[in-house]
Amino acid sequence: MTAPDHVIVGRIRRAHGVRGEMAVELITDEPDAIFAPGLRVFAGSEHGVPARDPATGAHVTLHITGVRPFQDGALVTFAEITDRTVAQRWHGRYLVVPFEELPLPEEGAVYLHELAGMTVLDAEGRPAGTIRGYYQLPQGIVLEIDSPGGPRDVPFNEAFVRDIDRAARAMVVLIPDESQD
Repeated sequence: MTAPDHVIVGRIRRAHGVRGEMAVELITDEPDAIFAPGLRVFAGSEHGVPARDPATGAHVTLHITGVRPFQDGALVTFAEITDRTVAQRWHGRYLVVPFEELPLPEEGAVYLHELAGMTVLDAEGRPAGTIRGYYQLPQGIVLEIDSPGGPRDVPFNEAFVRDIDRAARAMVVLIPDESQD
């Protein structure tokens, strides 16, 4: 499985004010490297695929003109969005950047888009399945694992995920017994 060309870095939550400012949920560990005046992001899907302008076929580009902290995210202004009416149309849209523009994750970490297709190993290092995908719950991310015992959902946290080898595309996961469900 190949990695996508773009990575989700934010999600527009709502319009804020009358001049096109928007509340953005930051979905990156490096917000200052991505959301800064003079930089650009692209509109994208929930899968990290950049949106294209139907008229030109070009990526829908947003140039950042201002950023300030707000609650658990940021208030962001874009050159292309100058009033509340236009900003309201962007509610729920994702923001993406090219993967190669992001810094590499720290040791033992991965980007979420890299999870699908990773090999799952048991505590002894034996193959125990493959990650099919993941989904988000209010409590955190849950891995969908195809294991020899059938599909399993396992929380993506330190209690279950013991080691991640990004280069080998493998992680050690403690998969609970069916009797513990």
